[in-house]
Amino acid sequence: MEETVRQELAADPGLRELAQQHSEFDRKLHELMEKPYRSADDDVEEARLKKQKLLLKDQMEARRANWHAHSPATA
Repeated sequence: MEETVRQELAADPGLRELAQQHSEFDRKLHELMEKPYRSADDDVEEARLKKQKLLLKDQMEARRANWHAHSPATA
């Protein structure tokens, strides 16, 4: 399974970029969640980051499905 993901990332630079952005949003979200005291702005930022991560995940899944549909190994 992990090898398939590596192949997908190697074959699709756009997928690789989405994965990097997703990781960056995840890192920022974890930093935010570790704050001992959070403001209302932090809560808004948390919601924004979660939405962005979900959007990126959906985009990555769509690209992966497309990759699998056109991959010689699955044809």
